[in-house]
Amino acid sequence: GGAAKGGVPPLSTAELESALLTKGDVPGWTTGSADADAIVPKERFGTDREACAPVADVLSSEPKYARTAYTSGSLVKGGAAGGGTVHSVLLAAHERGEAAKWLTELRGAVRSCDAFTGTGGAGGPRYEVAPEDPGAPAGDDSVAFRLTGAGDASDLVVTVVRTGANTASYLSFGVADTPEPIERKVAVRQHEKLVEAAAG
Repeated sequence: GGAAKGGVPPLSTAELESALLTKGDVPGWTTGSADADAIVPKERFGTDREACAPVADVLSSEPKYARTAYTSGSLVKGGAAGGGTVHSVLLAAHERGEAAKWLTELRGAVRSCDAFTGTGGAGGPRYEVAPEDPGAPAGDDSVAFRLTGAGDASDLVVTVVRTGANTASYLSFGVADTPEPIERKVAVRQHEKLVEAAAG
C-alpha cells in the first residue's frame, strides 16, 4: 500500500489519538492522558542561539516544521506514585518530508549546541544539551538528548522517534531521581501503533 511505499503519511488528530499507548499495549506501565498545551505551552518557545533552534522546537508551540495535528499522553513504569521517571509523549503529524528534515537538523543541533537560554513567553531557563545514545532506532529514525536546566528548571531526557511523516516526542522528567530515557520497547510499540493507525 501507499504507507509502505512512501512511509506513514501525516495522520489526523483522531488517528493520532487512536495510536496513543494504553495499558494493554505496554504491560507494567501506567498510561494516562496529558494536556498537550502543558507539554508545548501556547507561547512560542525560542532560543538565543540559532544553532539550537531544532532543540528548542521540541518545546515550542510554533516550531519551524509545523504540527498539522497532535495529541499527547503520559507513561509511568509501574504505579504513578513515588519516584521514578514520568514520560510525557507528544504525537504529532507534519507535512510530508518535514519530519525527516527536522530529525536531520535536530541530530546536527544536538551535536553543535552545547547550551542555550530559552526566549519568548515560556523562555528564561538556561539548558545544557548533551547527546544521548538512542540505540537502534525505534522507528524510521530517532534522536535523543539530555537537557540539564539551571536553577529551578527541570532536567529532562528527550527522545524523538519518527514514523513516516509523524513524530513521537518523549519528554522524560525525573520525579525524585535523574530522569531515564523512554525504554526502547515502549517506543517500538508506539511506532507500531502509528503504523497501524495509518493502515486503518
